Amino acid sequence: MNEVLKNDYGAVCTFNDEGIQINSTLRNVNKFFPYGGIDNIKVSMGTIYITGHSKGQSVMLGYTAHSSQKQRIKELLVFAEAQKRKLPNSDVVDLAKVENKREPREHIIKCNVCGHIFCYTREDLNRNVEYAKMAKRELLSGVFSTFGVSAIQGNQEFAAADRYASMIIDFGKCPKCNSINLVDITESDIKEMQNGSAIGAISPADEIRKFKDLLDEGIITQEEFDTKKKQLLGM
Repeated sequence: MNEVLKNDYGAVCTFNDEGIQINSTLRNVNKFFPYGGIDNIKVSMGTIYITGHSKGQSVMLGYTAHSSQKQRIKELLVFAEAQKRKLPNSDVVDLAKVENKREPREHIIKCNVCGHIFCYTREDLNRNVEYAKMAKRELLSGVFSTFGVSAIQGNQEFAAADRYASMIIDFGKCPKCNSINLVDITESDIKEMQNGSAIGAISPADEIRKFKDLLDEGIITQEEFDTKKKQLLGM
């Protein structure tokens, strides 16, 4: 299965055996939903709405189908639901299960690329879910307003949906350098770093070599390497 649908707004929706891809040059969207990470798929007024929670991030996107695609969309959604039932839902964050397992209240994360340390809590994840719900509500209102009230009001509601979506924080990447090379650490790890036992023996030259390896592997850019090199050399 590899079926590509396009609409009049520059959006592309692709169904394949692994998941659903939505691209939109107009809204600068490029998102892949694996079937195992999809919470819900529904169609309203010719628009597909897909919601999912993956790696600490809540995502909701819509694709407005062309009138000639509506019957085919229904058939593809039957296929998607069948694929969704076949696959494990391992990527989905179930907040209720998190509570029951009594996971740590605060997750401390260290970026292996730039060394930045950040954290998030269950409340942060819950906030992401609420922002996703509000973005979905505004998006639905925008669709109804565009076709039933006025395009101006619809655009205002679409803008509100974008604002809520932009407030969702992706905890699956470093907020400083956007790297996904992250590792969980503990408070004791931080104390060791502060005491110098974890990094005290590393010289600036060793650090520069490490970042040069990251540059050669394409993980960081030349500009990022040059900036880090100047910092380490005190320039």
